[in-house]
Amino acid sequence: MLPTPRASDGEKGGPNQRGSSGDVMLPAAVQPERFGKYAAAVRRHELAYGLSAPDPTEPGRNGKPRLSPAFPEFMQGLPPGWLTDVVERKDALKLAGNGVNPRQCAYALQLLPTFRAAVRELTAEVQVAA
Repeated sequence: MLPTPRASDGEKGGPNQRGSSGDVMLPAAVQPERFGKYAAAVRRHELAYGLSAPDPTEPGRNGKPRLSPAFPEFMQGLPPGWLTDVVERKDALKLAGNGVNPRQCAYALQLLPTFRAAVRELTAEVQVAA
């Protein structure tokens, strides 16, 4: 699984950067040499969503690689341009990083009736026991 994109990845991310819990942050995981140890996960994602992975980085203002907003857009399973053609780079990164993967959301909503029934049953058991 790839690290979750963060809004700060677009401006402050850099190679070998780690989060507060020591986890690898997205800019450190996706370098110009493509996907490194995440290549298999990216390939599975391509197959699952029928989309080709875009370049994970793009040249920044000073020529150093920075996170491309097209990559988190791809990670969310969104069609190319869904965010990047509509909003500025910084906003696209923020939306992708704070967004919910549509397929995961749809699956969770399918489970919701089952979850509600389980909560009702548990609540009834607790009330009977009281």
